Amino acid sequence: MDLRQIGRNVAQGRLLLSAAGLVALYVGHWQPHTAAVLPVLPHAVSASMLLVAYAAYSVTVWLLLTSRSLEPIGIAGAVVWVDTAFAAAILGATGGAQSPFFAFVMFAVVSAGLTFDYRKTMIVTAANIILFLMFATALPQSAWKFCIMRPAYIAVIGWLIAIAAQQRDVTETRMRYIELSMERQRNAARRRFARLRRM
Repeated sequence: MDLRQIGRNVAQGRLLLSAAGLVALYVGHWQPHTAAVLPVLPHAVSASMLLVAYAAYSVTVWLLLTSRSLEPIGIAGAVVWVDTAFAAAILGATGGAQSPFFAFVMFAVVSAGLTFDYRKTMIVTAANIILFLMFATALPQSAWKFCIMRPAYIAVIGWLIAIAAQQRDVTETRMRYIELSMERQRNAARRRFARLRRM
């Protein structure tokens, strides 16, 4: 697995997501302030400020990875959790559990699966489900029917991509074993050939 290429691909996806978010914000004239479920953020923090900050973060990560200033494996853990934090903040500023910016949550889960193993991907998935349910509890019960399936989306997609990550790790292990076995066979053949030449 080429971690550098995967890291660059995820960074490019993050750039596309941030651009789509800014376009959606501009077209939709989205202006609600931060939801009450995120009291740690000041009410002056708007969706536009968060999306511009996310775009700047996306560009920074992309530049660092494409310039080879950083190895993807060195920042992967931090980046996935920053993605999760941004997703929570953006949802909080755009309607909570009913936010049209739900794709930011799914991106954090998918990027974890492309970067991590099964266990870590499921941890990120669980964290995003918990964050989403926190937003859902702030809604009146009459509004739950509009977002009841979203935690299921997160769980199913997170689980599927975690399985894919597990299969990827198994395949890589098998490939390494095959390569090692072939190298041993080549070395054994060379030794037999060398003994035959000496005879």
